[in-house]
Formats: sequence, structure tokens, C-alpha cells
Amino acid sequence: ALEQRGPLDAEVHYIRGTALRRTGQLQDAYHAYRAASRLDPRPLVLKYDLLATAMLLGDCDLAGTHASAMLATSPDHPSARTAAAYHALQCDVDTERASELVAGFEAANNEARWLSRLAAILRHENERALTLFGTGESVHAWWGDDVDERLIRVYLLKQVGSDDDAERELDTIEKTLAESKPDDSLYQQITSALLRFRYSVYRGDPAEVDRWAAELDRLLPGVESLDLILRSSVLQGLAFAYAEAGMNDKTVDTLERLFAGPSFITMRFVDAHPLMDALHDHPRYRALMEAVANDR
Repeated sequence: ALEQRGPLDAEVHYIRGTALRRTGQLQDAYHAYRAASRLDPRPLVLKYDLLATAMLLGDCDLAGTHASAMLATSPDHPSARTAAAYHALQCDVDTERASELVAGFEAANNEARWLSRLAAILRHENERALTLFGTGESVHAWWGDDVDERLIRVYLLKQVGSDDDAERELDTIEKTLAESKPDDSLYQQITSALLRFRYSVYRGDPAEVDRWAAELDRLLPGVESLDLILRSSVLQGLAFAYAEAGMNDKTVDTLERLFAGPSFITMRFVDAHPLMDALHDHPRYRALMEAVANDR
């Protein structure tokens, strides 16, 4: 009876889908979102949630149909373009397509700028990536997001040989970390520890690296209680940080954890990132690549 009505009942299905996704019932969540879409196909956020749930199910082809649907109905909307760009990077590592989709949005849209920068990094165009940062005062709501961007800039500056500029950026990060307020949510606690770990790696401080690695180990079990998309983001961030620190076994441990459950990140994307270059001959990494390819 509900499906014979309209937008109000579509909202009921949408709320149900969101609740199901939070508890990991992804197939049921997808069907609930589809029911909502049949009743009211207009909301862009609903199309995004269909795409995101398909990604979590490991179905890039299905996610691609929803990316195309978003572009078909809202071709100039930043959310449609960034969602399609994310799909292009994760499922096809199509950096040219991703860059094309977000072109013109980078100045005003943080996510578009991040995706364009990520595409440049995957192409090893580090000088280009360095141009894709915000200007002026930070526009981030949380201090950790600002530090994360600055740490990415440090990585890129070191890649292009601008070590003095990298050190100045680290000095700014040091001040931000010293002035940062206590973190409330579990996500912020984990991310804060990860940022401090990455900072310590760049500063070359073994004692602090060990300290924050131990704190990350302590917090790691809590990752499984996070929203599935946040879980994916945190575990990818951990894996990349461990790779940059040369902790190859911990990198693989983290990737095994990431792909043991639903993931908004693909192994194809992970393997394309320059930080994974040192892992390509690691036996467990290669075995994981093969296992994930066969499973998805």
C-alpha cells in the first residue's frame, strides 16, 4: 500500500534504508532506497545513497548506473559531479574523467578540489596537485580537517623537493596541534591520533611515532562501530599512513581489516596510489589483491 502513494511514504522507505545501512544490512538497505526512489525519484541525496550502498556492496557496475542517473538528472550540480568523479576514481582509476567532471568546481567546493587533487596525485602530477588547495583562512569546521590538508601538502612538497617549504608547513601544523581542543566523537579521536602519528613521521621522531602508533592500536577496535563509509575512510587513512612510515606489515594488516567488511574504497584504487608502490612485491599484499579481486 505504501508504494502506491508518494513523497511522504518515500521518506519512510528512505529512513528505513538509512537505518538498515547503519546496521550493515546492505541488501535490505539498497532495496529500501530503491522503493523510495520509485515513489519519489527526485531527491539527489537518494540517488547518492543508492550509489554509496552499491559501492559498499562491492558492485561498481551498479554504482555506475546511479552515478549516471545523477548526472542525467542534475548534470551541473556539484554533488552529482563529485559523486560521479569519486566513482570514476574508485572503480576505474579514471583520473582524466574524474578531473573533467569536477573541472570548474574546485574553487568553491572542497570535495571537488580534493578529488581533482587526488586525480593529479594518482597521475604523479605533484606540481599540479600543489595548486589544488584552498586559499586564505581555513574553511574547515574541525581543526583536524585543516591539519589533514596541510599534511597532504607536506607530502607533495617533499615529493617535488621543496623541503624548506615542507618544514614551514610542519611548523604551522605543530602550532595547530598544540592549540587543538579535546576530541568528542570516536571518529575524531581516531583521526586526531592518526594526524599526530603522520606529523611525528614527518618530524622523524621515533618516540612519538611509537606513542601514536600504540594509541592507534588502542583505538582501532572502535573503528568497527563507525558508519561504514567513515570506517572505510579511517582504515584507508591508516593504511596509507603506515605505508608512508615504511610499516609494510601494519599496512597490510589494516588493508586486510578494511576489505574484511563492506568497503567504500576499492583495492584497485588503493593499488594505484603512489604510496602503495613499495608494497607491490609484498607477498601478503599481493595475496590480498588477488583475494579481493576474486571476491568482488
